Amino acid sequence: MILLALTSVQVQWDTFKTVPNFPSQANAGGQLVTLWIDGREIHGPQGQTLGATLLAHEIRVLRHSPLRQEPRGLFCAIGVCFECLVTVDGQPAQRACQVRVREGMVIELDRLPE
Repeated sequence: MILLALTSVQVQWDTFKTVPNFPSQANAGGQLVTLWIDGREIHGPQGQTLGATLLAHEIRVLRHSPLRQEPRGLFCAIGVCFECLVTVDGQPAQRACQVRVREGMVIELDRLPE
């Protein structure tokens, strides 16, 4: 069991795996759509960020660093750090935390130009 220390409050990591009452598009009446991650079919709420959808499916490593091949994924989740770059519908270097999920998206992980 992993514990995160947030200021002076400790929270169990399992709490963050699924958040049923999180105010997302799905809870606001958004429909579930199908998207493809490296050939794997997954479903997510239309309008939610791709980064949040990937985390909900426990996909945390989105690419590897160019020099040391270290795993990279969501870090800031607000579009500042560029750690969550993926290829979306053939367009490389898209920030997963900024792209909104839509029907039929094709996502490629770790396939960025060097």
